[in-house]
Amino acid sequence: MPRIKNTIKAEDKKQVLSPFDIINKMFTNHEAFMKFSDLDLSRNYFIINERMSIQYPMQAQVFNHYKINPAQVVKCWETFIRTQGYNRVPGFIYAKGKKKSAEENYKKFKKIPDKTLSAYAAKRNFSVKDVKFALEIYPEQVHKDIEKYEKELKYIEDLKKFKLTKEKDTDSNENNNEIESESNISFDPNGSMF
Repeated sequence: MPRIKNTIKAEDKKQVLSPFDIINKMFTNHEAFMKFSDLDLSRNYFIINERMSIQYPMQAQVFNHYKINPAQVVKCWETFIRTQGYNRVPGFIYAKGKKKSAEENYKKFKKIPDKTLSAYAAKRNFSVKDVKFALEIYPEQVHKDIEKYEKELKYIEDLKKFKLTKEKDTDSNENNNEIESESNISFDPNGSMF
């Protein structure tokens, strides 16, 4: 039996709006935003509420209820945005998600050896597990602190090396002085030393 091809033309298909199209109109054009249907607004409610929660977490939490009308929530967000005085889409809307940020942070920072992690944890009276958890949550701050700790360790090692070389130099100077003092001793032909 031959298959029947889908003969619907592209013009007949209704264009599906992305949440970012709606967000763009929320911030820039009130009249165009009001032309969106309630169905389009409710389909994109979750993503819009999630994006707005980046800057306004308390307000987004209030709207995060299962019996709420999603289209009205999006309209409420638009009204709230107009009262805040935005005239363009702010940067927090296009912020990277947690997963992408974590991947970039992992690539951005060098791998810290386990030996350094355990020494750092012991110095700070933390467990290694706590340090690794802190690295996931606050990678920049923890890396800065660990780099500072590594510089301290390097400084201490340099001091120890300097001290050892200084001790070797003083030991060799004392040996040289003893040799010089012994060589300055003159002997009497009768066998007495002066």
